[in-house]
Amino acid sequence: MRWVLSCGLSLGLGLLTGCATAPGRAPASAREASAAPVLAVTPPKESLVLDPTLTGRVVRFNPVARYAILQFPAGLMAANDQQLFVYRDGKRVGELKVSGPSRDDRTAADLTEGDCQTGDEVRDR
Repeated sequence: MRWVLSCGLSLGLGLLTGCATAPGRAPASAREASAAPVLAVTPPKESLVLDPTLTGRVVRFNPVARYAILQFPAGLMAANDQQLFVYRDGKRVGELKVSGPSRDDRTAADLTEGDCQTGDEVRDR
């Protein structure tokens, strides 16, 4: 029994030491990793610039009282007494002054100059 145990132990040690690579020679995976080209990553020269212009839509307009209900994207809202410009088909057709009240994504504004219709775009510039 001792003889079997000593033979098994010496055979195991012989296998473990025999698996090492030859001196001065790197394993295949290390050679492949060092031979791979190194790519430098450079950031793009152009950067994305967000347009800070506040834009919304006219959802209702009362021509007799000359006021409009405006809708803005979630999280954005025109301030009271802010002047906004009305655009239709890319052309400026009127001016609004925000009068409030505001609720959720909508607010009221008075038409101070020009014309306004439901569906027109409003911008602060």
